[in-house]
Amino acid sequence: MMSQKTIFFINLIFITLFCGYIHITGFNPKETEEAAVIKTDGFGDEFAFFLINHDNPLPKNFKIERSVIQDGFEMDARCAGYAMQMLEDAKKDGITLKVCSAYRSPEEQTEIFDKNVEMLIKKKYDPKEAERLTLREIAAPYESEHNCGLAMDLITEDWFINHDDLNADFEYTGEFKWLSANAWKYGFILRYPKGRSDITGIIYEPWHYRFVGLQKAEQIYCSNLTLEEYIERYA
Repeated sequence: MMSQKTIFFINLIFITLFCGYIHITGFNPKETEEAAVIKTDGFGDEFAFFLINHDNPLPKNFKIERSVIQDGFEMDARCAGYAMQMLEDAKKDGITLKVCSAYRSPEEQTEIFDKNVEMLIKKKYDPKEAERLTLREIAAPYESEHNCGLAMDLITEDWFINHDDLNADFEYTGEFKWLSANAWKYGFILRYPKGRSDITGIIYEPWHYRFVGLQKAEQIYCSNLTLEEYIERYA
């Protein structure tokens, strides 16, 4: 019987070989990694591979250095360069991606969370039900990926001209198509994919992208696993 370690490496080899057949994007891993390193002043990306959710909250004393990526929105300084590189390269392809949310303090997260709960209560939902429903869409403070500076929400340039809020219609845009094909090259994954809310605990969010590092993003993309599933199987 093979050991868990042997199985792990066999799976990694399979994933790597599978990714080698993805020709439609013309991806050159070496070129992408070199560009990202230049943009991030030599930071490695191993720091970004961890799980944040209801069962894995951030410690209350969690702190990071942040850098602006676009229009005043900030991310962890160690991954900000990867994000900016992705936004720049998208623009070269005729795709303008606008950041509408990135790092949020726990205080900001509390305000957003409580506001949604109050809105549902005004719609005659029981307070406990209002909180339960809110947790499906908005993580509680210290349980949100935005609180660690590794996530950003991306939309079209004119999104809020035609929409009141973020919704799943973003998947029908050229911007989403570009992200689906390219985000992993920069270390980002679609964190809350369609049909996987029973695993992630969060509704489908085609706009929410999480930095996990170049190698892990490629492996997660090719395996079609959620971050929860990947960590459970391989970490």
